[in-house]
This record gives sequence, structure tokens and C-alpha cells, in this order.
Amino acid sequence: VGDLLGTIIDPITNARSDIRSPHNGRVLGMSLNQTMMPGYAAYHIGIRKTEEELMEEEFYDDDNAANDEDDDPAESDAVEE
Repeated sequence: VGDLLGTIIDPITNARSDIRSPHNGRVLGMSLNQTMMPGYAAYHIGIRKTEEELMEEEFYDDDNAANDEDDDPAESDAVEE
């Protein structure tokens, strides 16, 4: 976590921005010599997880999706203008 993957340099101001990894993992893909825009993927990092960790995530995601479906917009406290 926090390993330096690369640096982006603004061609106008020469300001430098480091790209650091937010995860422990392995670089699976990388953009080469291109103009970077906000939101572009500079790197794809593969994260190693056990089968149990994946099952927990799937359960958590399914549980949240079920809770979202239960929300009735008509019961919302939102104020309409």
C-alpha cells in the first residue's frame, strides 16, 4: 500500500503528481505514454483474496442490494420544490 507507481507531470505548469497504489497487489495493466484525464485508469491492480473473503464480499453486496430494493421513494422525506 502506498507504493509509487508513476508520476503525472502537467505540461503547462510542470506540477508533478505521484500515483500511489491504494492496495497491496500486482499490476495487471498499465497505460503507456498517454495524456491522462481525471477518471482515466492509469493502472489496473489485481488484489489477492481468499475464497472466504470473496464470499463475504458477495454476501455483503447482495445484502445491501436487497436493502436498496426495499426503499420506497414514496416514503422518502425528500422535499419537492
